[in-house]
Amino acid sequence: MLLTQILSQQFNKQAVVELLKNIPGMTWTPAVNEHHRNMRASFNVRKSFNTLPQFNQIITVPQAFSWLDEKPECLKVRDHGDCCSSLAFQAVGQFSDNRCISKFDKTRIDYSEQYHISCDTIDLGCDGGYLAQGVLFIKQNGIPTSQCVSYKSGTTGLPGKCPTTCDDGSEIKLVKSQNYFYVGGEEGIKAALSQGTVYTYFQVYEDFMYYVDGIYRHQYGDPVTGIVVSIVGYGEEEGVPYWIVRNSLGASWGENGYFRVIRGRK
Repeated sequence: MLLTQILSQQFNKQAVVELLKNIPGMTWTPAVNEHHRNMRASFNVRKSFNTLPQFNQIITVPQAFSWLDEKPECLKVRDHGDCCSSLAFQAVGQFSDNRCISKFDKTRIDYSEQYHISCDTIDLGCDGGYLAQGVLFIKQNGIPTSQCVSYKSGTTGLPGKCPTTCDDGSEIKLVKSQNYFYVGGEEGIKAALSQGTVYTYFQVYEDFMYYVDGIYRHQYGDPVTGIVVSIVGYGEEEGVPYWIVRNSLGASWGENGYFRVIRGRK
């Protein structure tokens, strides 16, 4: 049986929805979610950041901030489809975000997740990889645009061979990042968000597979997988602080492709 079929059976339970709806103080909406089959992305993400320098900038930050408000033209939700490639999608997505935010690119350019998946030999293609390596690959090797190397693994579920030319046969031109930093703690993340979006690991529990909207807080079930996401902002609603986080399941999932998760609390 395919893994997607197993997940469809495992996380397609109305009884769980009813259990969640009846938990007092719920801050998010649960429902059977047709996108849960793609939440399988990156089962094998390793979280080590010890190869990255520390981000130490201390600044005064506002009470709420979001790049969706400040630079919406610089952010985009993508869909990794049937390839377990949230690591590549968020590493490349953050690179695209931040080149636009920093005006290295005049407008947002989509860089190639496919090239990252196919050519990064240390990570695991459609099966996850190492969180730090996801961004170090772009710094050390560079990456072309998605116009040059388009995304194909979302339909095949396979990483494919590393291309030597663009899809149209022209020369591949690689763009490298200048640097990446490890960010720790709530205030550190807020400070880093003043510079751009922040790429990170997110532990997925069973109840998150039923997320529709609202401020997610783990209420039920065991860990089922891990995904890579990008933090794009933070805020507070009715006394509940939250992070704003981008997934890679397309814009029809969650809150237009994003979700909010409780901030500073377990």
